[in-house]
This record gives sequence, C-alpha cells and structure tokens, in this order.
Amino acid sequence: AVMSIVRSVKDMPFLLYHLALVQVLVWVGNTAWNNYGAQWFANVVFEGDQHAPEGSPQRIAYGHGVAAFSTGGQFKSGLQLISSLTLMAILLKTTIRPRLVYAPCIFLGGAADFLAAFAVGTSGVFAIVCMAVSTMPETGSFAIPFGLVAILNKHAEEEGKQVSTALQMALLNCCITVGQQICTVSLAALEASLPLETALMWVMILAGIAHTLAGFGALSLNDKPPAPTIEDERAFEQQPSTEC
Repeated sequence: AVMSIVRSVKDMPFLLYHLALVQVLVWVGNTAWNNYGAQWFANVVFEGDQHAPEGSPQRIAYGHGVAAFSTGGQFKSGLQLISSLTLMAILLKTTIRPRLVYAPCIFLGGAADFLAAFAVGTSGVFAIVCMAVSTMPETGSFAIPFGLVAILNKHAEEEGKQVSTALQMALLNCCITVGQQICTVSLAALEASLPLETALMWVMILAGIAHTLAGFGALSLNDKPPAPTIEDERAFEQQPSTEC
C-alpha cells in the first residue's frame, strides 16, 4: 500500500505540484485574516487594549474593534456567497480559462492585504471593506484547484491511466494546513521581538507578498484543455453524418 502511494505521488502531473504551491501561498495570506483579523481590528485599527482597565478608553476601543470585526465578517460571508455563485457561473457558462478567473481573485486579496498594512490606518469602514474583499482568494481556492484536478483525472482515466483522485485532493487539502502553519509560525516569530501591533502589520505585509506570488503562480498555470487522443479522433470520424 505504501509503495502504491509513492508511485501515485511520483506519477502526478506537474500541474498538481504547481497548484499545490499556489495553494500554500494563498493560505499563508488567508490565514492572516482568518486567524488574526480580530486582533488587527481591535489592536491596530481601533488602537484598543484587551488588558486595559475596565471602562478605560483603550478597553472601550477594543470592544469597538471586536464589533467592527464582527460586522466585517458578515460582509465577508455575503461577498463569499455572491462570489462563489459568480465563479461557478463563469466557469460553467463561459470559455474563460480557470487560471484567468483564479488569478484576479488572488490579486484582489493581495490588494486588500497591502491596503490593510499601509492605507487603512484607523478607519473602521475602510478596514471592513478590506476584510470583505479578503474573501476572494479563499473563495477561489475552494473551487478552482479542486475542479482542475477533477478534470485532469477524468481525462487521464479516459486514456486508461491509473490516477488517485482522493490522494490528489488530500494533497491540496494538506497545502491549506501548510500555509496556515507558515503564517502562524511567522507571527509567533515576529511577536518574539516586536509589539503585537507591529507584528500584526508585518503579517499583513507577508500576506500581501504571499498573495501576489500566488497570483502570478496562478496566471502561469497550464490549464489548457488536453489535446484529443487518437481514440477521440477515431470516435469523431466514426460519428454518422447529419448532412442532407
């Protein structure tokens, strides 16, 4: 069984490894918002302090930051629903290649990251907008990579090749965890030598860099439809003519 898994991994197409790298980078950026968004709102944007005395301006500001984060999460969920349906419609109803759909989603997330780091300042409304837009890479990462793998494997099966769709899907899921851990370890390392507020700003910059690299990686994906095989051409030639 172990050797079978090793052979399956060895025989995986290059596209899968390319997708795996993009998935890791995307989730480095996504984790900055998913895990540390509340801290960023409360400590950086609203300049609050959870440990300040009850009733102090810093403690009140912290509460306002948490409330703004909750509002941002609602807008983020709404945009995620709309963008998911939009991506499905684009992929099903148009001939636009998946990479040309995925890459803009990632770049939008990168723009939100850099704006959060350099432009938001203490504007709660601007922070909510950035948080909502940050859902775009996550939405794309749940749909497009897995869809590409399914299409790739379907064609491989038609050619009689041995494929392991479950193993490949598991690899992409593992890449999500790898990206999350990279972001978590990075913040922990930054917090060892920097104040929390500064460390969170650097994590947003890291997220922007990761999303930018992932966007260019997605743009360079080789997602062209597989060339028709000899069997496909013969089957097409054997189809009865409908001409009068």
